[in-house]
Amino acid sequence: MDCILLFLKAPVPGKVKTRLAASIGFKEAAELYRCFVLDWCDRLHQFCQSTPATLRVMYSPPEKKDMIAQWLGLSQWGADIADHLYPQSDGDLGDRLHQAFTAAFEDGAERAIAVGTDSPDLPLERLTQLLDGLRTHDCGIIPSTDGGYCAIGFHRDNYEPAVFQEMAWSTETVCDDTLAKLQTHQRTALTLEPWVDVDNIDDLQALIRNLEDGAIAAQLPRTSEWLNEGIA
Repeated sequence: MDCILLFLKAPVPGKVKTRLAASIGFKEAAELYRCFVLDWCDRLHQFCQSTPATLRVMYSPPEKKDMIAQWLGLSQWGADIADHLYPQSDGDLGDRLHQAFTAAFEDGAERAIAVGTDSPDLPLERLTQLLDGLRTHDCGIIPSTDGGYCAIGFHRDNYEPAVFQEMAWSTETVCDDTLAKLQTHQRTALTLEPWVDVDNIDDLQALIRNLEDGAIAAQLPRTSEWLNEGIA
């Protein structure tokens, strides 16, 4: 069975989308983040049903489980979302990613992909390409245009935890450093075309332009409706 590891935070103003909040406000950034995640959850619901794959929502902080369950229960997962909630571990992002992959593989996943919530319009075809690529590659990555990555996946038999160790997270070299570590450990990597992480106002404007395509806007109804109010 394949597994999707969705990493997210409780939508608390001042705790999410802080760089974007500098331009649109903390309350507004948190509201937009709520829309991003619900739209992304709906799309992942469809993806997991068709693949098929299991979903693990890796949430933070652990004490916000009830809030997150109530929030995500508004998605197509409904009340069943509670069965998919897993608290993120302590430590930096690398520690949390490693824990999530390790647990998924220990529970029987053959291939697993970790995705974030900053790219709500990421084409689902990219995730399919990543999973298919893990049949012939040890690792798969969808870079983000800021130098990080939108998604990273591994095959259970060739998982390499070193890619999450001693990393300078939230820098423009994260993807390049990850690929270098994979090469050092003789792991093959499939690298797809980059996609935009919505972290600042320029990224948001890029998303708005993408939503001018009606087909894409229809996939992100909450995000589109919120943005159409003109706050951004």
